[in-house]
Amino acid sequence: MKHSLALGGVLVAVVLFLLLGSARTAAISLTAIPLSLLTAVIVLEKCGITINTITLGGLAIALGEVVDDSIIDVENIFRRLRENKALATPRPVFGVVLAASLEVRRAVVFATFIVALIFLPVLTLTGLQGSFFAHWR
Repeated sequence: MKHSLALGGVLVAVVLFLLLGSARTAAISLTAIPLSLLTAVIVLEKCGITINTITLGGLAIALGEVVDDSIIDVENIFRRLRENKALATPRPVFGVVLAASLEVRRAVVFATFIVALIFLPVLTLTGLQGSFFAHWR
């Protein structure tokens, strides 16, 4: 399991570095992964939910969402910072970062909400299929 997780982490890092084309943006996006996983594990622990195959599957899907959201946010922030640098009188960096993040926030939140909504029918399953998810209800 440790080997698979390490290999997966390395593959995600390589793909991010290759596709984003910037070590800085990839490093920022990669920071979101362990922080979100740590937060998820803490919440699961506090709720008394054990980590099993089903929760690992859910964490994998959530991890994909976190990476997607962080890439969208970071790329928009760096684009706006480049545009700001080219202005005759650049705005303060904090204001540019905040405005760039808020610019995509609505779309990111709606996309994440839609993915979560897709899994709602799974939680309403009955019979044998529903018994696999019974501890969530």
